[in-house]
Amino acid sequence: MIDNWASYKNWISQSVKGGAKYYFRGQQKSEWKLQSTFHRYSEKTGMSLLDYLDRIIPEVSYYVSAHQDEDIDISDEIQFGALLAKLQHHGFPTPLLDWTLSPYIAAYFAFKDIDPHNPDTQTVTIHMFAINEWSSTFQQPLNLRAPEKFVSAFRPRARGNPRMIRQMAVTTATNVSNMSEYLIDRGKEANKIFLYSATLPVSERKLVMNELNLMGINSMTMFPDFDGICSSMKESFFNNLEVKPLVPSPPIPPLPA
Repeated sequence: MIDNWASYKNWISQSVKGGAKYYFRGQQKSEWKLQSTFHRYSEKTGMSLLDYLDRIIPEVSYYVSAHQDEDIDISDEIQFGALLAKLQHHGFPTPLLDWTLSPYIAAYFAFKDIDPHNPDTQTVTIHMFAINEWSSTFQQPLNLRAPEKFVSAFRPRARGNPRMIRQMAVTTATNVSNMSEYLIDRGKEANKIFLYSATLPVSERKLVMNELNLMGINSMTMFPDFDGICSSMKESFFNNLEVKPLVPSPPIPPLPA
């Protein structure tokens, strides 16, 4: 059972024996789905992926081209992929989902934004996706207009995006809203397991972040800019604390009869 930092490290050591390749993703709350930012907004707005590709992306690329002072040909797969990756890393919704090749960088992202003074969750989750096994079992297209559901490895150019290199970042592209559910269901069809998950207690945040810092994994190395320096110093001087117990919300009183 993977329920603490020590068992997680042992699990990783056993999993990567023999050179197996996995994608890892850390999420701050265990109840969160594996879901791209586009699909999160799509659930709220009802926007279709085709509407996004045909109406939104041309408009966005117009302004990005002006900012970069160079034309972006979104009919070119390489330029289109680079545009999506840049939008993804600057907060604009895309049908991409970020992963990392490092299980320890994934742990950093799972714990990074937990406020030790006032935590709003008791556990974080780190997902491990058997990408090679998946790709050899299902030949998934890399076409966001494809009618069939897919999850595919997607590696855009890292030019002008140093964070991708520092974070050992990899990406999947998908037209599936709930990726975790999809991967589990396809696994049952093939009698295989493609998605593994570890749930770690928030109470171990200080231990985890201090160990990761000794490995050279911190905000200064993951975000090589001024924001990363500030975030790293904040962690050192203000957030390197034992996590306070989660305070449950008071019950909502019943409506008067």
